[in-house]
Amino acid sequence: MIPRPSARAVRGFLSLLGFLAGITPAPAQTGSQPAAEHYSFAWRGVLLEEALEQLITASRLDVGWDPALINGRRVHCVIHDAVIEDVLRCLLQGTGLDYYRLSTGTYVLTSITRTAPLYGNLSGRVTDAETGRPLSYANVVLADASGRATNEAGWFSFARLLPGTYRITASHLGYQSVTRTVVVPPGGLARIELPLQSRPILVNPIVVDGMAGQRHSRLLGTSELEHPDTPGLPAPGGSDVLGTLDALMGVRVSDVTADLHVQGGAAGEHQFRLDGAPVFIPLNVTSFTGPFSPFALEQITVHKAGFGASVGSQIAGVIEATHVLPATAPRRLDVQVDPLSINTRLGLHHTAPGGIEKTLMMAGRIGLWNLYAPTPLQTLLRDWNTIDTFILSAFSDQSIPFRAFESVGNPGLHFLDLHTAGRLRFGPLHLLSGSVYWGRTRLGNAFSGQPAGVVDPDPLELLATVPDTYRWDNGIAQARFESILGPRMLASVQARGSFYHLQHRFRVPDSLSLASPTGDANRVLELALSTTLDYSLAEGHLLRGGTELTHTASHFTLAGTQIPLRHRFAGWRWSGFAEDRLSLGPHLTLETGSRFTYLASRRKLYVEPRLALRFDWEDTPAGALSLFLGTGIYQQYVNQFDVSSRSPRSFVSQTRFWMAVDSTISPPQALHYAAEVLYRPGKAWALRLEGYYKRQRHILAIDYAAETSLQDDNMPQRDFLKDSRGHTYGAAVQIERSLGPGRLLARYEYTDSRRSISDLFRNQVHRVPWIEPHNLEFRLDFQPLTDLTLLARWRGIWGRTWGFRKSYYDFVGAHLDDLSRILAELAETGVSNDARVRIANQVLGYQLDRPETHPLPPILQLDVSLAYTFRVGATTLQARADVLNLLDRENVADRRFFYNPDTYFAAGNDRAGLLEVENRPLLPRYASLAVRLSW
Repeated sequence: MIPRPSARAVRGFLSLLGFLAGITPAPAQTGSQPAAEHYSFAWRGVLLEEALEQLITASRLDVGWDPALINGRRVHCVIHDAVIEDVLRCLLQGTGLDYYRLSTGTYVLTSITRTAPLYGNLSGRVTDAETGRPLSYANVVLADASGRATNEAGWFSFARLLPGTYRITASHLGYQSVTRTVVVPPGGLARIELPLQSRPILVNPIVVDGMAGQRHSRLLGTSELEHPDTPGLPAPGGSDVLGTLDALMGVRVSDVTADLHVQGGAAGEHQFRLDGAPVFIPLNVTSFTGPFSPFALEQITVHKAGFGASVGSQIAGVIEATHVLPATAPRRLDVQVDPLSINTRLGLHHTAPGGIEKTLMMAGRIGLWNLYAPTPLQTLLRDWNTIDTFILSAFSDQSIPFRAFESVGNPGLHFLDLHTAGRLRFGPLHLLSGSVYWGRTRLGNAFSGQPAGVVDPDPLELLATVPDTYRWDNGIAQARFESILGPRMLASVQARGSFYHLQHRFRVPDSLSLASPTGDANRVLELALSTTLDYSLAEGHLLRGGTELTHTASHFTLAGTQIPLRHRFAGWRWSGFAEDRLSLGPHLTLETGSRFTYLASRRKLYVEPRLALRFDWEDTPAGALSLFLGTGIYQQYVNQFDVSSRSPRSFVSQTRFWMAVDSTISPPQALHYAAEVLYRPGKAWALRLEGYYKRQRHILAIDYAAETSLQDDNMPQRDFLKDSRGHTYGAAVQIERSLGPGRLLARYEYTDSRRSISDLFRNQVHRVPWIEPHNLEFRLDFQPLTDLTLLARWRGIWGRTWGFRKSYYDFVGAHLDDLSRILAELAETGVSNDARVRIANQVLGYQLDRPETHPLPPILQLDVSLAYTFRVGATTLQARADVLNLLDRENVADRRFFYNPDTYFAAGNDRAGLLEVENRPLLPRYASLAVRLSW
């Protein structure tokens, strides 16, 4: 069908013919043409004929053209406040047409080429305007076009755009949207950076539970914590960075050990990364002193069950933290003083000629225990440091009778950490960044001899005054370069290193020396080089791949544990991943991928396939609904172990060490199934559901019955590790309600994890000791005034078992299938028959072979905080008061044995000849005040 020309087109065509014949028609309407006026138009995919009619109607412009010339051509043009000829040029860009103007004022369209239009490309990055930090999964939309979500590094790309001027808008939860204009040249690449200004936030950490980015399902399967530099000691969630993660669904920080558990996994089954480099985190005695200064970190993301191939290889999850970088102001200084530490942070920013931006952050934290030690913490640590009669009798080379010991001295707790991070920006799309972290913690009693004034001390009394000290050092260093290689391709290269060093020194009087030498040590060093590449194949189709070469070396000596041994190993591994994210319409996204890891020590390639589906229904009559389903196979190549100590003190009852998998064992493996739902019936309400099942096909566990010896300089791992199998499952529901200047949150989580360890507890399947099955929490964040914030959290935990010290179960469980073996081994170390009988009676009397029959009472705790912020000139002052365990409830960490002569020798008592049981408490009511200054 031949299109019917419009009257305007016919008249224009006749004018053109008249010009060619030498005839000059009368200028129609030229005298009234408003050449100096400005116009705004937006055409996306509109027929050129229709666009021309709209232009003529709005501007009274006289235009002539051949109808065959514009037949089927479409217009892509967005322009604002422009003169008429600029509008006409924009309208014709990419159409293969141009114009010229007759002396009469008529504009005539003509063809420049019959070839296809030259498409352009647009790439850019979305960042935090104050810190320059890239914003992952920000929403980027071109006017009248479909959008993009930025990748983890904040990059985005639009390919095959018709040349012209575009308006682009970027948005992210917690930030103000920004709109910019960008010109896409024919056959070229336009680049732009979109900095977003953050909105005012409450003083408490911001928890983002999957509601950022273009599609809300994009962050399901993860949880994010932003701005973790909460001042003061632990208020709801804790002041330490790890403690604040307790506010996230699926993440639990143990009140007893301060260890972090992701969806029921053990402390060593997830990996913590800082700027992409693994951090080997030491044991924490309390939740008050974690490894990092909270001032140094900007954001923490927890990847839970079903995470993708690009995230990594861990059987429980991955936690990624990033250093904060300062605002665009030339300098900023923050100082905070609280009862335990001083935190400082200095930020510097400079823009050099040529647009090169230089940014630097330095932060540090130092403990104040030598100047001021809070009485409640001193009391708690002294109680935890009491000599354990049962452990002393079991491992001493002499027949030590059961007896009572008093806690002596004041344990010391000292910590220091330093952070440095920098960024060098070459134009908007090339970025070089780096960071360094180093931390040290010292803990213990530093006694050095018999008490003053005692001439002939009792050796048992002297035992309570000998040194028992720990020192942990750890750190990372990394450098990363990120850039756009082309209109569809984003790339990054990173070099990194991580280290860990433990020194544990303790001794006992010569007459009471333990059966093995004293002292534990562990050194770990890991170096890696990695690359990552993102390629936009088409609209809604992103390919991602990467590769990494890693070398891990570890050396440890465990002399003060129940399995004294030495081991060293160093090995290479190569890993790569491929990931495909494909949008299958407006409601469904498919993510497929796999990791490939080659272990040089075993000469074997391991494959870990992953699959995820994400569904989004944003505008249903009942509200917005998002769904995430994920599954995959997960391996682990560097493993963490906590070994119970032979030391009679209970201050730190375990020794932590790391090692890579050697040639004698296969790496742990787990299978994940995960589902998450986010439902928002309105702006004020949000309901989130989470469920997961993890099948642990193969996990490594310490073999306390292993025949180990310090005389063997390098034992293979199969000689002191054994196979474990089990499963973990859980579900959680969270309801959140916005309250204008605050929010109210209620959450319930159920978790269960059961495992069977070869030759342990008669090969029975038992619930693992770290599980807290029922967890109920209510949280209120309220801001009644602009500068005043109130935080409150009530938490209840029920269902804990393994009620005694873990050392008891590890000591007994190693030989429960043969109790006579326990007695025989004790006899070999010189323990008398009476002592052997006492220990055997204790084991049988309290059924230490049945840990699930030892329940613990619930933990119930209310914490409150109040923070007030005001300005004095250029200085911002923030004061915060915290009260932990406001109701002063006597919560129980675990139980231990103690000697009571009244019952031990009582005739006719069914507990005669047995030690009694006492509770080891958690923190009583504790109040603190912190002050923070910012310039």
